[in-house]
Amino acid sequence: MKRIAAWLLLAAAVGCRSRPAEPPPTRASGLRPRASGETASGPRPIDAPKLLPSLAFAPAIVELVASPGERRSQDARIIGPLAPQAHLTIEHVDDPALDVQPLTPDGSDAAGLRLAFVGDRAGVRTGQVVAATGLDEPPRVTLLYSLRVPSRITVTPSNPVFDLRDPAGRERRLEVRGRGPAFRATAVQVLAGPFRATVGADGAASGGVAAIRVSVDEPAIRGNPEHGFLGRLRIDSNDPAQPTADVPLYAMGALPPHPPASDARGHVGNEPIQGGDATAKAR
Repeated sequence: MKRIAAWLLLAAAVGCRSRPAEPPPTRASGLRPRASGETASGPRPIDAPKLLPSLAFAPAIVELVASPGERRSQDARIIGPLAPQAHLTIEHVDDPALDVQPLTPDGSDAAGLRLAFVGDRAGVRTGQVVAATGLDEPPRVTLLYSLRVPSRITVTPSNPVFDLRDPAGRERRLEVRGRGPAFRATAVQVLAGPFRATVGADGAASGGVAAIRVSVDEPAIRGNPEHGFLGRLRIDSNDPAQPTADVPLYAMGALPPHPPASDARGHVGNEPIQGGDATAKAR
């Protein structure tokens, strides 16, 4: 019996030594220190993978830059988990000048769109193309685009503002420059807004720098309660690569309901300085 009891004591001692000891409680909290990989609220969470859209375009935005008369194109393919199952058909294109053709899957490339653009009027315009996917979800995808045609004609100021509250601010002088001294401004046309415009100098006598006079059509807006008017001016030129250039116009404020009365000497109240330009201040 003594031998059996000795074997039992030996087995118990070996078992105690084989188990790792628990860390002692800390004095501050009475709890054992956190093991590696744990936080105060439990095990440290594993970072979830970033969720990708089921369908998207690459690139997300197509940017086309074309000189007048130049053709540029770029392809955009769809990516995402559902890309192999999608077949695109065009539903809507914002700009009628943009040619959009669907692309079928090609090797490792999924379906996509080809955007082509021939440079026309100078400026930048943006829009979107909407295409049906043939899937229940998402039923359609949208591709954004930007079209830019560099201008050969420089207008200063490029965005003239007219102050209807100041008689001196109701007319502006625009400087128009082209490519070289042979440039001429041949005509002007107000496409929108209560404005009038004339060619003051076509550029022949000033080395290709033309001058355009633009003024507010005061009788057209006299008594109008609106406090702001938008317009657009078109300048015709002898440049075959860019025969026209458009300029935005903006008039702020409102005219008084009646024109100012002249005094006995024929002077009008708040009359602008004689010989000053559109930026000159009234007396």
